[in-house]
Amino acid sequence: MNLTCLNNDGCKSTTLGPLFYLDSIDETTSLKNFMGSTNFMDERWIAKDTFSRLLKAKQSAPNPVTQTIILVRGFFDRTTGTYEQNKLYEIQGISTNLSEITAGNVSILTYLLNGSIQYNLSFSPKFNFNGIEGNASKITNYSFFSYVLPTDATTARIEVKENQILKSQVNRTLNGPSVFFEEPNNSMIFSNQLFNVSWSGSDLDGDNLSYSLFFSIDNITYQSMVLDYANTSITLNSSNFNDCDNCTFKILASDGFNTVDNYSAVFRIDNDLSIRNFSVIYANQTERVFKFILNNTLNVLLGNVNWNLDLGEGVLTSSLAMSIPGGTQVPIIIYHNYSNFGTYNLTAKTTAGDYFDIRFIQIIV
Repeated sequence: MNLTCLNNDGCKSTTLGPLFYLDSIDETTSLKNFMGSTNFMDERWIAKDTFSRLLKAKQSAPNPVTQTIILVRGFFDRTTGTYEQNKLYEIQGISTNLSEITAGNVSILTYLLNGSIQYNLSFSPKFNFNGIEGNASKITNYSFFSYVLPTDATTARIEVKENQILKSQVNRTLNGPSVFFEEPNNSMIFSNQLFNVSWSGSDLDGDNLSYSLFFSIDNITYQSMVLDYANTSITLNSSNFNDCDNCTFKILASDGFNTVDNYSAVFRIDNDLSIRNFSVIYANQTERVFKFILNNTLNVLLGNVNWNLDLGEGVLTSSLAMSIPGGTQVPIIIYHNYSNFGTYNLTAKTTAGDYFDIRFIQIIV
């Protein structure tokens, strides 16, 4: 969507899935999110009024702030009137929009050491969820919530109250926990196999620790694996992950309030065709001998496997395609005599249908 939508009859939505079936909507309805054909998605567009509202909402959205926050989660049981508090996680340097709700019979309050209120958030638990495609709303016995509140080193405790009655109180203890990864180790490679992730945690106050584990394929963006985990190891299957060269895990350890994090060593996951051990195995003046290994980590035969090597002054290509049985490695050894001394950047690449891998090295001749 862009501003040209405001100057026309709305916006075409060729890349968006339908929000509902248009042919089930009463055509006398004055406003629709989507207009146009009921049969062809590329002949639908977003209504001009809807786009104006979306644009206004985006422009008025608060900018995320970077600060220390605490994640407060829990749920209310309507049948018993009880409340259960999940572990708190205090995280530093997070860029996020803080929860800003000020009306309701439930309050989450943070306090300073002197007992004064630092932050107050109020809301009302909801025990129903809206139906889909016109279905009636459903009633449930549980109301789950998750809110983000600001904290700092002066925050002493957090309370949850319902109708001014204390439901939960968590005090900051003197010492925070510590946590360190044990596995995986640096440069490990996992291919269609089970592997172990383990860490050790401790707390000088003797608090029971809770862990949350996250995974990243690029050491930048992390996705959640397990939350509120009591053990210090977990067995995973590399076949359930995307291939990556800079895989890492992140662990959060919480004593119920204080929270620390740590990161694993960088490792690789390669579940199909890969190049391994790309290196120089012989050097004499301008002569070099290179070796790399084509590795089929699948459990099936890979056919039509090709490779090429960019030497930095010319490219060598496999003369014939090959087939590599599952779980088999094929070494490739190449001799080259460089015409000049200098620095060269080399690239080895292999392909087999949709599978491919690329490796780089730099040499000085």
